[in-house]
Amino acid sequence: MDTKRLHVLLLIVLLTPCWAWAGLTDGGPDHRHGLYHHAETDLSLPYFGAQIRVTRQWNADHWDFNRNWDDLILEGPADEPERILRAGEYVYERRGFASDNRPLYRAVDSPGKKLYATDSGWRWEDLQGQWIDYDPQGRLLRFGDRNDNRLRAERNEQGRIGSLHDASDQIWLSLAYDTGGHLIEATDRHGRSVAYHWQGADLTGVTDARGQDWAYGYVTLLEKRYLASLTNPLGESLSLDYVELPGGLQTICGTGEPSGHWIVEEVEDPETGELVQRERYVLDEVEGRSDCITYTAPPSVQMIKMRWSDGPYRSLRYYYQDTERRYILIERSSDGAERERWYDLRGRVVRDVRAGQTVSQQRIASDAMRSTDAAGRVTLTERDAYERPIEVRHPDGAIERWRWHPRFELPTRYTDPLGVVETREYDEHGNLITLTEALGTAEQRTTSYTYDEHGRLLTETRPGDALWTHRYNALGQRIETTDPEGGITRYADFDPLDQPRQLTDANGNIWRYSYDALGKLLTETDPLDHVTDHTYDAAGRRMRSTFPGDREDLYVYDPRDRLIRHTEAAGSINATTTYARRLDGKIQQIADPQGRLVRIDYDPQGRPVRLEVPGAEPTQFVYAGADDTNPGAFSQPVRIVRAGRVETLRYDPRGRLLQRDTDHDGRTDTQTEAYDLAGNRIARTDANGHTRRSRYDPLGRLVESEGADGGITVYGYDGRDNLTQVTDPEGAITRYAYDLTDRRSAETRPDAATIQYRYDPAGNRIETIHPSGRRNETEHDPLDRPIAERFFMAGEDTPAIVETLSYDEAGDLREIHGPTATLRYSRDALGRALRTETDYGGFTLVEQRSYDRSGRTQTYTDPAGKTRHYDYDPAGRWQATVLDANRRIEVTQRDADGRPTTITFPSATETRNYDGLGQLLEKVLTGGTEQAPTLPWQAAYAYDPVGNRIRTDSSTTHDYQY
Repeated sequence: MDTKRLHVLLLIVLLTPCWAWAGLTDGGPDHRHGLYHHAETDLSLPYFGAQIRVTRQWNADHWDFNRNWDDLILEGPADEPERILRAGEYVYERRGFASDNRPLYRAVDSPGKKLYATDSGWRWEDLQGQWIDYDPQGRLLRFGDRNDNRLRAERNEQGRIGSLHDASDQIWLSLAYDTGGHLIEATDRHGRSVAYHWQGADLTGVTDARGQDWAYGYVTLLEKRYLASLTNPLGESLSLDYVELPGGLQTICGTGEPSGHWIVEEVEDPETGELVQRERYVLDEVEGRSDCITYTAPPSVQMIKMRWSDGPYRSLRYYYQDTERRYILIERSSDGAERERWYDLRGRVVRDVRAGQTVSQQRIASDAMRSTDAAGRVTLTERDAYERPIEVRHPDGAIERWRWHPRFELPTRYTDPLGVVETREYDEHGNLITLTEALGTAEQRTTSYTYDEHGRLLTETRPGDALWTHRYNALGQRIETTDPEGGITRYADFDPLDQPRQLTDANGNIWRYSYDALGKLLTETDPLDHVTDHTYDAAGRRMRSTFPGDREDLYVYDPRDRLIRHTEAAGSINATTTYARRLDGKIQQIADPQGRLVRIDYDPQGRPVRLEVPGAEPTQFVYAGADDTNPGAFSQPVRIVRAGRVETLRYDPRGRLLQRDTDHDGRTDTQTEAYDLAGNRIARTDANGHTRRSRYDPLGRLVESEGADGGITVYGYDGRDNLTQVTDPEGAITRYAYDLTDRRSAETRPDAATIQYRYDPAGNRIETIHPSGRRNETEHDPLDRPIAERFFMAGEDTPAIVETLSYDEAGDLREIHGPTATLRYSRDALGRALRTETDYGGFTLVEQRSYDRSGRTQTYTDPAGKTRHYDYDPAGRWQATVLDANRRIEVTQRDADGRPTTITFPSATETRNYDGLGQLLEKVLTGGTEQAPTLPWQAAYAYDPVGNRIRTDSSTTHDYQY
């Protein structure tokens, strides 16, 4: 009996953390057979920086038992098999010899993975440094990572893996089975457990580590069981529909690898500048073909629809296209989206088609790949024997190059399109020990690292001798970090996912946290004992966050775990925003707390084509067609149309915006951009024809900017990217200094006057010393909020002025008390200021405000008791200020960009005109009364190329210089 088909997958991998439940979303058709594939991580357990993960996986028509734990299948003689099968289906074929002259086997579909014989059996390795040891019969013994953090497998009486042990024989994971060999429980070293419930060979339910139940249903087709439904603890479900196919004649051709040939060309060596001969692999236009066979396919089952309990569905059609040797999967959604994906025999997407339009396609050989986007732009990639990129030629001619570690999938040298080189050195275990950037340039810098025997980072030394150090406990959990200035942050009391339940900052203030069994944050208690709570629904989604001051955020989701409703609640105030989404998650409609609707329409390819915002003309987005001479990327519009305004967009071969032509009001405004090969913007010409230029150093930092007036500003940096010097166009220099944690410690202005800054260990600024000797000190509470400001005259130790600040429970500023006045705030439940009192001792000035549901000011009452009301248009923009029953100021007309062009006052009307940059060119007031006899009045404005106003011309002329 094939026990793999009777067990839950337990996938133990030393990779990045992944503990969250995938729920009803992380599954779909497998390209190999068109049937459903679903994987779920039930437990995740950190192990010296790596992860032990417990995962189950439905594959076509069965639950797999961890394919990475499968016994090896040795085909042929046990000492030198012809080939080896690993993880149930991955084929390893003989490829030469290992260093001890024993046969070496490499994965057919992944040459970086290998198997070879050892004195004790077999060893598997990959380029990440992960390894597995097997006995001579191919049974798993132990596994680990490149730093030799290892776990040993111990088997039960049935021969199944029953537990995992570390080097000190401590058990990290225990597995229990029923008499039929089905996994019924997985328990980690912390006591967290997952239970699996079976009826016969069907896994009907799973109780997760939080005690929540997930259910699975099945259907029998052609005498096999297929997964028919998945139901989460809330009763939300995904149903799967199938069809029985009668079978018939089918043809399969070849191995799916396209053919090509080598050419010799002369190219310039980016490091020496000399012409050198170089071989390059070129893919043929017509792919190679090998033998084809025609056979009678047996009857089979295919999944045809995925249906969610709230209505949306996705229909599927799947087939094998023999002439191209491709698997083709066509998906159509209930919202009208259509997508067609072509896979090669290795499962790589070689063509992506949306609603009949090819978005991308790839032609892949073992050592070369040609990628073509929707606009026909081609990217060529050359790869080494392990299929790692060694050169990428982009459509704009930019070239990137890599060199790789001989043992691990780690880059040792990278050359960017500008020829700037970055090198990386590693220790024998593959841990990065030296990073050198901008090699051979004046900006060259080096960062170095050290590690302990488990590969945990101990020190990081950045340029300028900025040293960070870390300490760990015996379980590999980080317990202390010391910054370059000596500030120490401590971590303690860890949860099962190595998340600290206690953090002590560099000032000694303590923060406390609690988590659920899957590592989701439940509570956060600050040093002042203010508590923030989070609660989750049965499916593990955050449904409520309660903050100090009794404020709440409430969340509602659809069955696909996407947010559809968010409410900010406090007391009697509720502000709710709702979202309507397509099946692919894209937002179709937003309703704000005022009930205003924003709508987005999409084309069949899933791109937005129409945007409707309240109070504004709809915006339309047009994408490139077959006849467009300068198309953007698939998702980039070439035209944007709104309210008689048309923007035409042009892009470079990398999809970066080159030119924007805006046609409106009988004129065309043009803006252009230019980039270097690394993608840095080096020039911009605005709609007024003014050009600004930029220059960058080999580290990509802006070092020179030229304004539209020709003035040049120069920037300097230290080795940690802190801005240290600015030289303005007049030659005036401002300098900056920093401490080893990159906090600004001094600022020296062009007149040599220096301001100095001092900080506490947690990074709060506690003192500012001015050039005159005057200084001010700032005191902070444990939450790093300022609670006192003391101002000292030069040479004095007694403060001349003291101000104190206090806060309410929600953390909002409540009072500022100074020597001559006290400022007090009264707030609503959301923290907005309703009443502001300025108490001068003998009298008090009071201001009051009210707000609408969207948080905008609705009324304002000044200290004299006069109240103004504010109105807003449907787009949420200020529309009018009501001064009293008979007087109002109102915007009556706007341009296509929303700028006011006509404003009416109680006794006058103002009109405004703007240039292509939105700068005010003219203002005209008309009307007038006996109280305003000077109207009409007109003013014109002029600007320099930088955008500074240089002239105001009205009844008098004012000129400005800078």
